[in-house]
Amino acid sequence: MNMQERIAYQRRVNSFTQAGMARALGIARQTYIDIETGKTEPRVMMMIELSKMFRCNLNWLITGEMAAPASFADVLQKKLDEMQLILSKGE
Repeated sequence: MNMQERIAYQRRVNSFTQAGMARALGIARQTYIDIETGKTEPRVMMMIELSKMFRCNLNWLITGEMAAPASFADVLQKKLDEMQLILSKGE
């Protein structure tokens, strides 16, 4: 997954629209689309803002290094699995 794909992935995981992202970043919708498609490289300050909005690691967003941030559903499922394991041991 390249940087543009990670940005698009995080937008979808967080249920943001491209138009909503553009508004939040103060840029034109087409400019945001160009970032996701790789036609435009986002500046460093925009990458920092994106990582804050997505609540993900900036290094991962830029390079793909480090574990991908877990979505809320992933974290919730892990906790449910842990609880089921604990409950099953009590039987």
